[in-house]
Amino acid sequence: MEWNSWVFFSALFNLLVLIYIVGVILSFRAFFWDKVGGKIIKSEIHTYLDDGEMYEPQVEYEYKYNDEVYSNDRISFGSGGSNNIKSSAEYFVDRYCLGWDVTVYVNPKKPNKSILEPGVRLNHLAFLAILLFAIYLWVPIGGAIWRYLFSL
Repeated sequence: MEWNSWVFFSALFNLLVLIYIVGVILSFRAFFWDKVGGKIIKSEIHTYLDDGEMYEPQVEYEYKYNDEVYSNDRISFGSGGSNNIKSSAEYFVDRYCLGWDVTVYVNPKKPNKSILEPGVRLNHLAFLAILLFAIYLWVPIGGAIWRYLFSL
């Protein structure tokens, strides 16, 4: 029973790393998507309660691709989500003010998929380093603690 739990947790952490690596690859590939002009049509901070006050930047933009108009709210892969740090949400709202013209990177195979900030960022690499640290250091330690607790 304890070996199965160890395999489960190892597989779970490896799955998280795989999902994150796929996100980093998508971020990099977006550099090669088609660039078009767009306009910010919504830029505000949504505040709500969830174990404390949470702030979520809501930036929406509109763009025209192949004579069709699309809108999207994805800023980049892996950023712009909600958290409890107001300045983080303010960063995106200040960076993309209502009515501003922006460059939109559009997936030519799926024109409804787009982002404003392509590429791998320092936060991607930092988070990947933390995940790898957790997998290759904490998982073995956790497994040892798990085995110890089940041996009592």
